Amino acid sequence: MSRKRTMSLKKKLVLSAVAGALVIGGVAATVAIGNAAVPDVVCQGSTVTLSGEAGAPAASSGTFPVGTKLKVTNLDNGQSTTVAVNGPSGSCVLLNNAAFEKVREPGKNLIRRARIERVGGGGGGAAAPAAPAAGASGGAAASGGAAVQVPPATGEVVCQGSTVTLSGEAGAPAASSGTFPVGTKLKVTNLDNGKATTVTVNGPSGSCVLLNNSAFDTVREPGKNLIRRARIERVGGGGGGAAAPAAPAAGASGGAAASGGAAVQVPPATGEVVCQGSTVTLSGEAGAPAASSGTFPVGTKLKVTNLDNGKATTVTVNGPSGSCVLLNNSAFDTVREPGKNLIRRARIERVG
Repeated sequence: MSRKRTMSLKKKLVLSAVAGALVIGGVAATVAIGNAAVPDVVCQGSTVTLSGEAGAPAASSGTFPVGTKLKVTNLDNGQSTTVAVNGPSGSCVLLNNAAFEKVREPGKNLIRRARIERVGGGGGGAAAPAAPAAGASGGAAASGGAAVQVPPATGEVVCQGSTVTLSGEAGAPAASSGTFPVGTKLKVTNLDNGKATTVTVNGPSGSCVLLNNSAFDTVREPGKNLIRRARIERVGGGGGGAAAPAAPAAGASGGAAASGGAAVQVPPATGEVVCQGSTVTLSGEAGAPAASSGTFPVGTKLKVTNLDNGKATTVTVNGPSGSCVLLNNSAFDTVREPGKNLIRRARIERVG
């Protein structure tokens, strides 16, 4: 066969999958894939947790628009749920309480091995709409359906599109922030009920603003631990400087004031200090002390020190999460301050 004829035949060779058929040079041959659509797996590697919101099974998302249908499968127990996105959040998918219960493992508030599939709706558009722009007066529908009129902003609107949740910390109303320095005054308005609170940043966190329990209760909707449509205004203080100071540098021995005001002496680090400035919280998982991580592989040993009380725990990473280190319940209890579910000043060391 001549070279020219061979090239001609190559040009006529067409491979395409159409409705379960393989078309080769115009001849259809059945392929053993059936007519099943290939799953549109999204947000691979993401962990999934719950928003604390009541109501029929649903989800919020910072990735997909309202109306998108997502199927979430917990790969550790094989259970799955299909939900529609009904609003924005800071995650690929954040399940409400009823949806999370369908896929939950007993005693766990986190799905570390999840498969998320887009199965319908949404039209491939933008993510769920965030809070109205700067000066918007609002006119959102409250939970009961009635419109809520929110006065226009009077301060500098910041962190547009951010969701707001709570730190689990007790005390007078206050906030922590990874964006604004200590002393900054922030006004947080829940656009779904019109309630607002003005708080002062008193330390660092991994969010634009993280309200403590009493501040969050001021703006909370019943049964919800997340404000999906929030307006955050900077109304004073802070001097426009850097964010709240993070944990001391690598080898620092510390000398932080504990909650009661007494200085806490923390021994110098002996391992490799990692993830400087990260806050540490808990996963809600039961079992012997352990941790999950999105930064270190399974088997890594990490020492976590709470610089506010000097307590430390050494744990082994046993799976993935979306954080540098996420402690399970028993590990977190080893370093917890009473009434707090967040360590804002943590030192994390890789020790093995």
